[in-house]
Amino acid sequence: MRPIPGECRCPCGRGEVAVAVGFSLRDDGDVRWISIGLRCLTDNTLGVYADWKINYGPSGHLLSQA
Repeated sequence: MRPIPGECRCPCGRGEVAVAVGFSLRDDGDVRWISIGLRCLTDNTLGVYADWKINYGPSGHLLSQA
């Protein structure tokens, strides 16, 4: 199991970011992957901060928890 993500900072040295959550779904609608993406508000650098593979089901309830 991966450690829980901590503080983030862009390589430009700033810490102000926009956050997005992305989901990859299985054919039956269950969640397969969750990804956390960040965009630096200073220089617009994009990156995936964390992602998790979901190995259980049903997992559709995760969509409403973001």
